[in-house]
Amino acid sequence: MSCTSILAIVFLFCIASSNAAVDIQPICQKAKNPSFCINLLSPKAGGDLKSLAQYTLNVDRTDTSNTVSLLKTLIGKSGVDPKLHSHYKNCLDHFDEEQALGDILEAIQLLKALDYQGVSSYMSAVMTNVDECLTDESPPDTSDLPKSAETVYQVSQISLIISNMLSNK
Repeated sequence: MSCTSILAIVFLFCIASSNAAVDIQPICQKAKNPSFCINLLSPKAGGDLKSLAQYTLNVDRTDTSNTVSLLKTLIGKSGVDPKLHSHYKNCLDHFDEEQALGDILEAIQLLKALDYQGVSSYMSAVMTNVDECLTDESPPDTSDLPKSAETVYQVSQISLIISNMLSNK
């Protein structure tokens, strides 16, 4: 067997193994909320790690965009409460195109470039931004923001877990 044939076989094996179906249980066991993870990934169960990463990044982009829209609405309605208004503006700074949303868009590009460690770094940054919004000292927030932000955090964490698994392959 020639060296070229051996290289071709190794290459095909690598492609086949990177496209192998993945059990979502090991991913979700590492998540903060395993049941949330299972509900998120179940529609894509049986996919390969890269397609799961792409899926979670797309979900995260949508959820973050929705949170930005929610924050803009909340800012408009919070004019009479300066502390709440300031809190929402601060959170918008953490979620906008300069921060969380921009980080997710960058992670999507890095996934296409197969830079899984870069994806992990950006997902960690998203989680930090969400955490900074949620821990901002302000009046009690009874809006949908805490739930929306927590969803972004959890999806980002799942994306981080998957990108770390891709890095370790």
